[in-house]
Amino acid sequence: MPKKQHKKRRLGTSENACVRRRPERRDHVWAWDFIHDRTAGGGALKWLNIVDEFTRGCLALKVGRSIKAEVSTLHVEPGAPWENGCAEAFQSRLRDELLDVEEFRDVREATALAHQWRRH
Repeated sequence: MPKKQHKKRRLGTSENACVRRRPERRDHVWAWDFIHDRTAGGGALKWLNIVDEFTRGCLALKVGRSIKAEVSTLHVEPGAPWENGCAEAFQSRLRDELLDVEEFRDVREATALAHQWRRH
């Protein structure tokens, strides 16, 4: 009977991606992503979150109508959230605890509530 082979853990690679590094210390690997929401009046809100993968702490949570990336993009394949699991877990918590609970009048109010939520 053949010996059972253990599955190898993929760290996520795709044509347009990078080879994922495991975080070894604080500030070694950061994950960042955008999440979209709307104000009470229907205006667009774009949230940028930056998470330290080692501490799982939120380093930045920026809100605006439009936020443009100033760095080159690392691509995560659609339907492959495991390639950016830390950011996906954070976004799920952000949506459950803030975005789905609060109704924002404008960017200023969203920024203030984001700051409170992040400190908490």
